Amino acid sequence: MRQEQNRVRGVFIAGCDCFRMKSQYNMNERIRLIRKTLKLNQGEFAKRLGMHGTSLSLIELGENALTEKNIKLVCMTFNVSEDWLRTGNGEMFAASPYEKEFHDLFGGKFGGGNSHFWRAQAY
Repeated sequence: MRQEQNRVRGVFIAGCDCFRMKSQYNMNERIRLIRKTLKLNQGEFAKRLGMHGTSLSLIELGENALTEKNIKLVCMTFNVSEDWLRTGNGEMFAASPYEKEFHDLFGGKFGGGNSHFWRAQAY
């Protein structure tokens, strides 16, 4: 039932299978996409942020707006790029300083400087 409602709105997220480009989501939808990518339920995700599952549910549905505090908290807690969360531009997850340093030192020697190569190898 919920998937049908989401499909009608043009948002279908089932284990991150979707038919819209990630950059086309609004911030509320990107919160849900982060949660699904991390394979967390609403309760687990909300608990890590220090909020109630109901509050998170209302944010994901667009009933409540994200506060500046919540945006910063999501980015710090889950290493999410703030630019991606706000605009949809760039990568979902911020590169760690170690990854960037490694890439800067060895990127040209291994994988032709492709940051996606290094990120894929890290997981």
